[in-house]
Amino acid sequence: MAQHRGEGAGSRFVSVAAGIAVVVLAWWLLAIGTRGAEIATVLALVLAVVAAVGVPALKPLPMAAGAFVVATAALCGADRPPGGTLAVAGNVMLVRQDQEYQYTPALMFPLATGGVGYCTRADDRWWLPWPGLSLAADWPVIKRSTAFASDYSGFEFLGTDDGRLMFGWRDNQDRWHGPGPVLVHDDPLLRVRGRPGFLQYPVYNPGETPQFLALVPQTTRGIGLYKRVEPGPFDWGTRRLGVIGRRLSLIDSVTAVETGDGSLQVVVRAGARLYGLSHPRGNLPADFGKHWTPPGRTADRGPPQIAGHR
Repeated sequence: MAQHRGEGAGSRFVSVAAGIAVVVLAWWLLAIGTRGAEIATVLALVLAVVAAVGVPALKPLPMAAGAFVVATAALCGADRPPGGTLAVAGNVMLVRQDQEYQYTPALMFPLATGGVGYCTRADDRWWLPWPGLSLAADWPVIKRSTAFASDYSGFEFLGTDDGRLMFGWRDNQDRWHGPGPVLVHDDPLLRVRGRPGFLQYPVYNPGETPQFLALVPQTTRGIGLYKRVEPGPFDWGTRRLGVIGRRLSLIDSVTAVETGDGSLQVVVRAGARLYGLSHPRGNLPADFGKHWTPPGRTADRGPPQIAGHR
């Protein structure tokens, strides 16, 4: 009897050790590629069948493998919105933070109930769940917005809300501020629409004061140009620097980037059509309000049909 009890304990030890090994191996497979979850699940099922019909000492493995399959399925379904998740409204933005945050990517999104949220991760395995969620829950609903990570080691956020241009930011202590109306000559900037373009120029300028440039669709025609005066207080100057794309009406969205040669490239959506404008490197950002090319369609054989917010 003593020998029988000893064999039972040894058998249980082998079963537990084998179950742990399967789980560790499967999780390792999950972490090395986009199809790791499927590979790990198949492996767990195969070993479970082998344990059930083959080696008696491994018969507890089907339960361990089944538990792993359930966990893997939950991870693979993380991108499908289950009940009770946060409802996102408006533009979703993916930005990369600066050196202070080890250049980690951040996913930002306005919420349908008000506020803005963001998630960050320390790797490029976007198919895995994003670890953690931060909320600025007291912000209003701003569906048309854009954001970037600035040299202040924070997020700069610009959007439109009921015809007003709104600005807010997250500092390098993860505290959210604002948003509040953009003031020009102590008056709120009104009669704007759509999603503004917003960027720092130059994109990476360590040791220098960042210059923030805004390209804001007007309610009738064209894009108004504004520059934020740095350092604070956060003043947007006393006047609009200029208007570009005057022949474009009812602009829905503006996107602007700095290219490798220091010039600015802008893409505008007006209805279902895309247009491009550019600014040579020249004396930027001092000449931000002038020397722009006229808008041109982005396709030679008719404009592409683009769906989105109107």
